[in-house]
Amino acid sequence: MEYCGGSVVTPKRKTFILGKVAFRGNRRENLCTVTLDVQHPERLTGASIALTGDIWNKLHTDIICGGQCDDELDKFFKGSEPWETLHGIWHRCHLNNMKAGTPKQQAALVAHFPIMRGDDYEKHCAYLETLGLLTVPASEADLFRPANSSHIGQAFTYGREWLTHPVSVEDWHTITELLA
Repeated sequence: MEYCGGSVVTPKRKTFILGKVAFRGNRRENLCTVTLDVQHPERLTGASIALTGDIWNKLHTDIICGGQCDDELDKFFKGSEPWETLHGIWHRCHLNNMKAGTPKQQAALVAHFPIMRGDDYEKHCAYLETLGLLTVPASEADLFRPANSSHIGQAFTYGREWLTHPVSVEDWHTITELLA
């Protein structure tokens, strides 16, 4: 819970049960869940979206595969709902408030590096530099900075601070429907 200008804002969280799978062995005894967590659900701009998946042991006392395991879950639930909806939101919106670059920088990287890995930071910077996109004017970054950022009005260099990418209106409607 967070106090926000005279009102209390409660983050929204919902866990979805996808079903049971045979994660190890051949018995369908491992329950799979996905949790959708939204900080600041009262506003489209500045909302923070996170998803995590869990594959539980038979007794549901411990997680045997969890966190960012969407690739594992996709093996079992591809083509089924609510997994397909959650998976789409996961790929488009997950950690939207922790982006290393502006949408323009990110788009250039995704076009060149189909699989984005965190340990490729130096390669990403070198590639952006060849495009003249390593450092961009404040006018391209300020829209994605928190309102209270001390960097407002300053040029932005890829990876030097977290930016918040907006959630599309369509995705926001889907998220609010999922949380209802």
